[in-house]
This record gives sequence, C-alpha cells and structure tokens, in this order.
Amino acid sequence: MKNNQKGITLIALVVTIIVLLILAGVSIAMLSGEGGVLGNAREASVKTKLMNTADEISLTVSQTATKFFKDKYVDGGSGTEATGETDLTTALNSAIDELVGTDGKSKLPKGMEFTGDLGKEAGTLKLQLSGWETKATFDPNNSMVVWTEPSKITT
Repeated sequence: MKNNQKGITLIALVVTIIVLLILAGVSIAMLSGEGGVLGNAREASVKTKLMNTADEISLTVSQTATKFFKDKYVDGGSGTEATGETDLTTALNSAIDELVGTDGKSKLPKGMEFTGDLGKEAGTLKLQLSGWETKATFDPNNSMVVWTEPSKITT
C-alpha cells in the first residue's frame, strides 16, 4: 500500500509556530526591554535636548560677556551701553533669563526645568528633563560656562 499524502505534518507546523513565537519574543525584548532600542533612542533624545539647551546658554553667556567687555575696554564705554546692565554678572543673568524665560513663561523645551544663577565669584546652573540632568559651573575670570555630561537623577 502506497501513502501519497502531500502536505505538512502537524508536528512540523507546531515546531514552526514555536520558532516564530520565540523569534517574536526576542525581537520585542530587544526593542522595548531595559536597554532596548526604543529606550536608548528616548535616552539619546533627552540628552540631546539637554546639551542643545546647555550650548544655547553657554553661547548667550559668551556673546553677552563679549559685548560687555568690548563696550567697556575697546569702545571706552562702561559696558552698560552694550548690555543695558551696570555689571557683567547682572548682564549675564539677565541674558539667561531672557533665553530661558521668566515669570513662569518658559522658553525651554517642554518639561525642561532650569535653575541657577551666575554670581560674582562663581555660579552654578542646572537643567533637568525626564529624569536626566546636566550641571554647569561658571568661571567669572574667563566668562566660561562648563557643562557636565547628562546623567540620570538619583534620589
């Protein structure tokens, strides 16, 4: 007697389905798990927003200090004409306030928080977004703001 049945056996079908389910589980874990592709993309996005804003603040500080010193030492003024402020620290803090917004009207990306103040001796600034933060120190001798790499906020 000859068996001429064509097709796939039930065992082969079950094995194929199991292999596909395992592949799907591994793929989903790689995408959404801890350290997955989607999590890494969100983390990179937050870090980029923090550092872009930090760069804007640093640029504002540099430009304001340059205007102040140019007016005071090159053009023979007092610094007030260029910045509208009588001393550099006040001019820098005003420029930062204008950049990030004051009175509850933030100009920062949605959800980002800014704290800090530049003092006559030194100052600290901090940006926070989605559980991440970056901090900066201000050196008044060379009017530089130096930011740290973004790091997770630990409590």
